[in-house]
Amino acid sequence: MVVYFVDCFYSCRLMISSMICAYMLLISGIGLIYLLFLKD
Repeated sequence: MVVYFVDCFYSCRLMISSMICAYMLLISGIGLIYLLFLKD
């Protein structure tokens, strides 16, 4: 039971960290596009 809980917690943490990573990539991508349009 404890092993299952730890595994669940790890997968949950992995999912959250990947979501944060995707969110950061999205923000940086939008910032890059914004800068390109601002330069023009």
